[in-house]
Amino acid sequence: MSLSTFQWAQEATWQDQVVAQNRQCRSGSNLCRDRTFEDCQVVVQNCKVQITKKIYNSYATKKLNMCIAVFLWQAHPLYPLILLLNRDEYHSRPTRQLEWWEGDEILGGRDELAGGTWLACSRDGRVAFLTNVREVQSLPEAKSRGDLPVRFLQSKKKPMEFAEEVAKEMDQYNGFNLILIDLCCKTMVYVTNRAKEDNKFVTEVSTGIHVLTNASLDSPWPKAQRLGNSFKELLEKYGEEELPMKEMVEKLMTNTVKDDESMLPHIFPPEREYHLSSIFVDTNSPLGPYGTRSTSALFVKATGEVGFYERHLENELWKEQAVTYQIKESMASCTCATITTLAKGPASPCGSHILRACARIAATVLAT
Repeated sequence: MSLSTFQWAQEATWQDQVVAQNRQCRSGSNLCRDRTFEDCQVVVQNCKVQITKKIYNSYATKKLNMCIAVFLWQAHPLYPLILLLNRDEYHSRPTRQLEWWEGDEILGGRDELAGGTWLACSRDGRVAFLTNVREVQSLPEAKSRGDLPVRFLQSKKKPMEFAEEVAKEMDQYNGFNLILIDLCCKTMVYVTNRAKEDNKFVTEVSTGIHVLTNASLDSPWPKAQRLGNSFKELLEKYGEEELPMKEMVEKLMTNTVKDDESMLPHIFPPEREYHLSSIFVDTNSPLGPYGTRSTSALFVKATGEVGFYERHLENELWKEQAVTYQIKESMASCTCATITTLAKGPASPCGSHILRACARIAATVLAT
């Protein structure tokens, strides 16, 4: 038996470990001391849920969990941001589809196991998304990387400010790449805890086309180059015209071409990496079917209109969800829009309509 086969065989026993460790949650344990029978049953069930999550995460999150994203930043007359992202995950991992979260301020899909997200945006013109870094070693008690986009959207902090906060705790996470965006301030920041050059863990992203896989931003992995080149060709085809969101998803994000073994990163065993080398992933593992669970497209217009489309797999059937909304006018957006419009020109999605809101806010303040 090869080493990689032995590793897969070990992973196949995760459910046995759940059964074995769940015995510590039995009703006769200290968990139920001084509790009623009904309370005891609840405590035991919660104990089993937490153990199941812990063991599942220890296998599922450290071995696969890949994603790929391509985006255009501040380089199109109609769209300050165009983003396409494939989320790869085990089919069995519980997931919520694209929707508004509690409070109606954050929009995105949600990982029901850990509670975080891979891509989400907010009504005030902020976006965050991430990918995991492919690596062999992992922290068994690491914090959930999916919490980082959520924390940013809830914090109301500027991208660089939040990035510097994350930099102080990045050793508590397994490898990640995080993109933080404030559309009104025209700012995009890249954060990683696996910097490859000059120990740059936080950098501002330049305008243009970028591809994010499971290595550093714009790493020349073959599938990243395929996606970037195809994306560029499609943009050139339509020029300055409006872009067909669904057509771009279909043409760019469903590509199943795989790499020759010589072109693989050789981080995992080649027989495993081969099946992960396509833009759209569809394979099997001892934990069950694994692959692209959803494709997201986020198009932000210069008018402030946000279009969010998701094609997701649910019970082995592909379903679609789309949401359109206008970036919310606020005093914070007003301040940013005023500054960035003067400094960088008027092509901000929070530009003209929020500047008009600024005038209304100013008039109201002066009248009181």
